[in-house]
Amino acid sequence: MFHKYRTSSFPLHLTTVSSLLRFVLISLLFCLEAVESDHSDCVEVICPLEEKGTALRLFDKAELEEGEKCERCEQCTRNGYSVCLLPVPLNLPSVAASPPILSPCECAHSGPNVRIVNEKVPSKALDKTSSPFECRLPTSKGRPLKSALRPNSDEGISKLCFSSAIRKLPKPKAKYNLTQNGKMPDLLVSIEQFWLSDYWKALKPTELLLFYLFPVTKKENCEGQFIVPNINQLLWINAGKSKEQVAKQKSGIWLCRASLLIDMSESAEEYPTEEETSPEVLFEHDVFVGAEKVQLYYEITVQRENQLKMSTGKVKFETRKTKLESEPLDFELGEEHFQRYLQQMNRSGSGTENGQRSIGKGAGHRPSRIDRVDIEQRKAATQTQRTESAQKVAEDQAQTKLIPEASTAVPAPPGSVPTVHSSPTGHRSNSEDPSAPIILPSPSSPRDGGESDDRTEKRLGPNGSEDEAEEEDWQLLRNVLLISLLTIAVLFSVALCYKKRLCCFGRSAQAERNAKTRNINGKQYRETGQRLK
Repeated sequence: MFHKYRTSSFPLHLTTVSSLLRFVLISLLFCLEAVESDHSDCVEVICPLEEKGTALRLFDKAELEEGEKCERCEQCTRNGYSVCLLPVPLNLPSVAASPPILSPCECAHSGPNVRIVNEKVPSKALDKTSSPFECRLPTSKGRPLKSALRPNSDEGISKLCFSSAIRKLPKPKAKYNLTQNGKMPDLLVSIEQFWLSDYWKALKPTELLLFYLFPVTKKENCEGQFIVPNINQLLWINAGKSKEQVAKQKSGIWLCRASLLIDMSESAEEYPTEEETSPEVLFEHDVFVGAEKVQLYYEITVQRENQLKMSTGKVKFETRKTKLESEPLDFELGEEHFQRYLQQMNRSGSGTENGQRSIGKGAGHRPSRIDRVDIEQRKAATQTQRTESAQKVAEDQAQTKLIPEASTAVPAPPGSVPTVHSSPTGHRSNSEDPSAPIILPSPSSPRDGGESDDRTEKRLGPNGSEDEAEEEDWQLLRNVLLISLLTIAVLFSVALCYKKRLCCFGRSAQAERNAKTRNINGKQYRETGQRLK
């Protein structure tokens, strides 16, 4: 009888190792995605009941879409709110009946005060919150303890969720100031007063900076940040040319980025019955020293309090500051584009009178709030801004530690402040209709070095700097990479030992297969090489 030979186990070993490696790589990618993604954290807390036993309602009055009632926490995120409070019905006989729910959920920017039972919270942290309510969260070693959720008769249980979301900022507007004769007109830039709406007031916006970016041929012509352009920025400057043409030509062109601090305070009350006007900035044409295009955008800092953060199962609440950035506006400044602009104005029935009225006293309105910027004023504004920035950094270092955070920008619901998505390049004509489709970000941003990034916000570290936030992200990513590499090393060691064991069995099997066989009298015999005693 022929023996059944064992097949080689080496291919099986290769299949096993490759499967393990694929599993590790998939797990690593999942971990990296989890680090970068913005997820929703939820925890159940005990909150006091309001009058007549109703569930706790948040301080912020959420502006949801017209006719929409909050039924799921996803609606809060979709409408630009980070905090959702969802009452949980109680079915315990030892506790009073579940309180009537006015709305299935509540949306807000800042959460209620939450006192962690096993952790001491400084009293100063409670004084800085905008919500007058206080809930409590039983914990064990920093982790939520569901078994301790036993509310009193005047309390209820609510599910508190956080998923960072902020609406997109409106785009700045610009037009020619058609009051000049015989020379190129000045540029009039206006910013919609979105900060006066209830939605943005609750975010406590501060530090509104208007940035203007334009090409220069000499470093002396730039009073702001002097930038050496890369290939993508040169493509923005030399619109219509290919990469090969731009790469071959001698540049001799740089970028200048400067900014102005915009006053967000309301006008004086000497016109109490008149409509508030948007702040405007009038740039003299000489400010751009012959540049044919300029990019305009602005940044603003907002603050959200009592934000839930869960890390490795532990829970804490913190105050977060976020720097938001609007969609940029590209405006053409050359003579050819100006003549085209005049033709469009004439076809639309608008003349020079409209341009003149744009900076005058409108009938039934407050006087326009205009900041005039010329060469000397630009130098003074830049120096003042540098001094204020240094003072601000010193003040931030003495304030409460702020945690860096990233969030999702969402469009505003119908009927509220009109908003648009930020885009690094967004090339549009001067007479563009605001209701036209939005151009998404492209990798040719003249202000970010050509890196594609569709976020509308910058993350601030503990002392208000972006570098500290990036450092904290890198530390988290580094830990994930180290754990993944250690896991791969352990699996490789196990596979190596397994391979050696298979090789030992493989030699015995190979020797058995290589044994000679002979047929004698119709029977098969195997030669084993062993001597008979």
